[in-house]
Amino acid sequence: MLAHLDSDVSETLRKLMTSRLGITVYNDIIWYSESAVRPNTLVRFDPKTEKFQTWTIPSGGGVVRNMMPTKEGNLVIAESGVNKVALIEVQK
Repeated sequence: MLAHLDSDVSETLRKLMTSRLGITVYNDIIWYSESAVRPNTLVRFDPKTEKFQTWTIPSGGGVVRNMMPTKEGNLVIAESGVNKVALIEVQK
């Protein structure tokens, strides 16, 4: 097992990660951006299944400075390197 998040740790991570660069947690799923690759990628990690999924960011992303979930469960990312804000529509 790579990680186990109990409810107290999960809530603490959620609070900390939403204020960090390019990483957030929504419904116990960890989302982050990898900026060391070109183009940048959006990564989804599910701690329950220990599976990663990766998508390229079409604009390249530059540096994803901030990321946060919307109340609908989508993601908003701020791409400072390309001067854009993107809405990622997460399929349910």
